[in-house]
Amino acid sequence: MINRINTGVILFKNDKILLVKHVDPNDGYEFWVPPGGGVQECESIYETAKREVYEETGLDVDIQETPAYIRQFISKTYKQNNLTVYLIGTIKGGIETIKNITGKWEDEQFIKELRYFNKEEIQKINALPKILKDQLWKDKEKGFTTTQFIGVEKDFK
Repeated sequence: MINRINTGVILFKNDKILLVKHVDPNDGYEFWVPPGGGVQECESIYETAKREVYEETGLDVDIQETPAYIRQFISKTYKQNNLTVYLIGTIKGGIETIKNITGKWEDEQFIKELRYFNKEEIQKINALPKILKDQLWKDKEKGFTTTQFIGVEKDFK
């Protein structure tokens, strides 16, 4: 099992969160997550966050220093033990597109769409991590004042 550090970036526009739709090419399983991905060698989580957001969404962002959430996800399917640091980002430019993922590992096989969701719309989709459905909106109202460990999850399939 590979240990992996990931970032996820929480981006809001007009009181909606930006999520990226993933579809597993092996079984068609669909899920929506904040843009993000794995830290590369000698890269900070902040550099990773900016790079991954650009690759997956075409957007340039600023990243707040204090993480909002930390989550561990253990996937037997992909033989990975992931520690994900969720950061709050602010959109500063760019054009929304998923075309920047071409040639980027398996992302181009998984990533199919990006879309903004409000609190009501997100209830109708398979959004991960689970806190996106409710807790995120409460924390947003409070201004994401503390870093929270949101638990350990195992394969979501």
